[in-house]
Amino acid sequence: IEAELVKGTVNLLDAYVQYNGVKNLVFTVGQQKAPFGLEANSTDALNSFLERGMANAAFGAVGAERRVGATVAYQTDKLNATIGVFGSGEAVQRNESTPDETYGVNGRITWDPILDTGRLLHVGASAYKVAGIAGHTLSNIGDRPGSRIDGGRLVQATITGTAPSGLAPTGARNATYYGLEAAGVFGPFSLQGEYNHLSVDRFGTASTVNFDGYYVFGSFFITGESRVFKNGNVDRIKPFTDFNPRKGGWGAFELLARYDVLDLTDGGLQSIAGNPVNKKGDSWTLGLNWYLNPNVRFVANYIQFKGENSPLVFPVPAASRLNGPGTTAKGDVFGTRLQVDF
Repeated sequence: IEAELVKGTVNLLDAYVQYNGVKNLVFTVGQQKAPFGLEANSTDALNSFLERGMANAAFGAVGAERRVGATVAYQTDKLNATIGVFGSGEAVQRNESTPDETYGVNGRITWDPILDTGRLLHVGASAYKVAGIAGHTLSNIGDRPGSRIDGGRLVQATITGTAPSGLAPTGARNATYYGLEAAGVFGPFSLQGEYNHLSVDRFGTASTVNFDGYYVFGSFFITGESRVFKNGNVDRIKPFTDFNPRKGGWGAFELLARYDVLDLTDGGLQSIAGNPVNKKGDSWTLGLNWYLNPNVRFVANYIQFKGENSPLVFPVPAASRLNGPGTTAKGDVFGTRLQVDF
C-alpha cells in the first residue's frame, strides 16, 4: 500500500496484492501503475526532470496512470514484459445512475541488449486500448509546460460527447495508444527519448482524431557517475561519494537538456465549438541535478515554452479559450525541488 498527503488530503496511490512464486513471473491485482512508457512506469522520484514529458502525462491520463486491474509480468535482467486489464482508478464513485467505468487492456515490453555498469542500450514499446469512455467525453487532453505550480495547460483539446447544434454526434467511442522508447548510457553520458501517439475513434461519420508527442534529452555527470536501469525502468543513482564536506564528499552533479513536444493538431476537431486546428506546444529545458546521497536530490530546471492556441492566454471564459485569435503563449519557468525519498 502506498499513499500520499497533499494539502491535508490523503490519496491512495497503490493498493495491490502480488504473487511471485513462479520463476520470472509476477502476478499483481489491485490499484497499480498500468504498463505505459519509460518515464511513466519508472518511479516518479527517480525521473531526471521536475516533470515527465508532456505527451506522457496527457496520453497517460486517458488510459494509463494508476488504475484498478490485474497484470502478469515476465521479468529478467534484460527482457521484461507486462500485460494487464484495467478499469478506472479507485477514486471513481459509481452507483446505479452513473455510466459504466472505462475499461481497457495495457501492455509494455522492453529489451536491454547491453546492460553493464556504465553501459546500456534500452529499447521498448507500449500500447493500450480503452473503451466505455464515460459520457463519450475526453476532457482537457493536454499538460502543463514542464512545471506543475498551477493548473494552466500549455495546450489542450477536448472531445465532447454532446453534439453542437446542427452537427452529428462526435463523442469518443474508444482510444488507442502506442509508444516507443529508447535510451543509451555511455559512461557519464546518456541519451533518452520517447514517441507517443494517441488515436480517438468517434461515433457516426466523425473522423478519427490523432495526437502525437515526443521528447528527447541528454545528460552528463560531471562527477563521473552513470545512470542506472533495472527491469526496464530507471533506477536509483548512487554517488561515488555522499555529501560530507568534512570528508571531502560533495555528492554527484548531473547536467541535462531536453526538447519536449505535444501536438494536439487535428482538422477533425475544428467542427467542435470552433476549436482552432493548430494546437502544438513545445519546450526546451536545461537542468541540474545534485545528488547529495542516494535518497536526497536537489533539482533545478529552467524551461522556455511556447504553445499555439494555448489556454494560458485566455483562461476564462471557455469560449475565449477555444476561439481567441492569436493565442500563442510564450514563457519561461525556473523551478527547483529538494526531495527526500526512501
